[in-house]
Amino acid sequence: MISDQEKAYAAGCDDFDTKPIDLNRLLEMISAALTKQKHLP
Repeated sequence: MISDQEKAYAAGCDDFDTKPIDLNRLLEMISAALTKQKHLP
């Protein structure tokens, strides 16, 4: 639901995924988050 996504972002989440989980999409999201963490000071 869109309100769940908005609540997640408002709580500080960096990304949001929906069910059913697509493994390839989930792994891409995790990889992007880890890459982002590497570039933070």
